[in-house]
Amino acid sequence: MRAESRKTQLLTQQVGDELVIYDEQSHEAHHLSPTAAVVWRTADGTRSLPELSATLRESISASEPATAVSDEDGEALVRLALDELNRVGLLARGLPGIGDPMTRREMIGVSAALLPVIASILAPTPAMAQTTTPTFPFQSFNGTYVGPGAPGTPNICGLGASQVTIVLNMQNVAGTGFGRMTIQHGTGTTFDVNPATAVIVSATSIRVNGISFGGYTTTNDFVFTLGTGGSASATGTQQITYPECGTTPYTTTNATRR
Repeated sequence: MRAESRKTQLLTQQVGDELVIYDEQSHEAHHLSPTAAVVWRTADGTRSLPELSATLRESISASEPATAVSDEDGEALVRLALDELNRVGLLARGLPGIGDPMTRREMIGVSAALLPVIASILAPTPAMAQTTTPTFPFQSFNGTYVGPGAPGTPNICGLGASQVTIVLNMQNVAGTGFGRMTIQHGTGTTFDVNPATAVIVSATSIRVNGISFGGYTTTNDFVFTLGTGGSASATGTQQITYPECGTTPYTTTNATRR
């Protein structure tokens, strides 16, 4: 049996080189990374694992000419993508017997940016909207926020307090928000969070979170609040992980939009 993506009762929207899929059955919105999106589009029930791998490697080569992916790594990425698609219900039938998904050992030789990641959140249904706060444009929160930031404990890496600049660029997709958020500490490390997801907290605030990939990673949980006259501010905590010395919580308070 060859892998086949589910295409019914789904709404799709392209976001850059990524894909957002809204499932009308589960009322979930799934944000697919470029690798996961390619596999979902091309798994039509006729292509074998090597054929899916060849298509994926061609797509990677076209978008990133300097990146070379071997046949073995290509098939491992496809297996992992199919496992992710099966997990969130985006395959038409059960995962075919194509072997185990990509192992940690196999991941070592593949750029983290190529890993097939699917971020999912539950989207408000019409029935839920009758009993909760009405939806409103996530774009209202877009902009650049600047405020003080301070590390918490443990702080084994010795991170210091610094100005934090947050650039938020959200979009409205199927009643949820997806987009990009960058977080820069002083003039140092910049974390590019993609995907980022937004959910409604109240009539005047949203919560945005996401994970960035790379040598340093950060798990974020920020609440953006609208004030009078179009003003806005952000408060939240990052869990910044450095491979050399572990994780440090980093709190940003009252970052105001400039």
